[in-house]
Amino acid sequence: FGKSRLNVDKYRGDLVSPENWNQYISDKKIRLIDVRNEFEIDLGKFVKAERAQTKSFRDFPNSIKKLNLNKNSKIAMYCTGGIRCEKASAYMKSIGYKNVVQLEGGILKYLEYVKNFRKKSLWRGECFVFDKRVSVNKNLNKGKYFLCYGCRMPLSKQDIMHKNYKKGVHCHYCIDFKDKLQIKKSTTRQNQIDLYEKRNIDHTFKLIKSKK
Repeated sequence: FGKSRLNVDKYRGDLVSPENWNQYISDKKIRLIDVRNEFEIDLGKFVKAERAQTKSFRDFPNSIKKLNLNKNSKIAMYCTGGIRCEKASAYMKSIGYKNVVQLEGGILKYLEYVKNFRKKSLWRGECFVFDKRVSVNKNLNKGKYFLCYGCRMPLSKQDIMHKNYKKGVHCHYCIDFKDKLQIKKSTTRQNQIDLYEKRNIDHTFKLIKSKK
């Protein structure tokens, strides 16, 4: 956060289990906050969740002010796996917010619980994950998104069809921020990858796959 040292163990919010999450966030007085970044929330979120409005998690302390939360409000937070919530909830409590809880295990544990016990889901869309799957659906299977290796932005099939998409080089989100040298280097790298893939030769860029 760029702030002084934060004692997470002392201040972190209370945990709400996936089993009790639906009931808890159904309370109309709850302010439900998604502490992930904007591009992640665009793929999916819980019903009625508010955005923390961050491009980077470091933005959280300043961005959360825009939501005008009352220090006595009941606040529930969630993120992908629960790690960012540990810090976000601790920060909120350290500056005076009294009633802050977080989803235990994050979105992924919630989806696992809903799937295994066939419970009603209040999650909508897909969940961005930080691995080669890019996103997972409600059944925790690989989702429908791909990754731009020029800017790390998750892309839909429609994004890939855009005229400014070039595999391994750029997409319409980042093309205007790439100079000629960057584009040339990325193009050379992708051409080499395509050649290795065609010849079935092992290489160091295994994560950059051809779009299927």
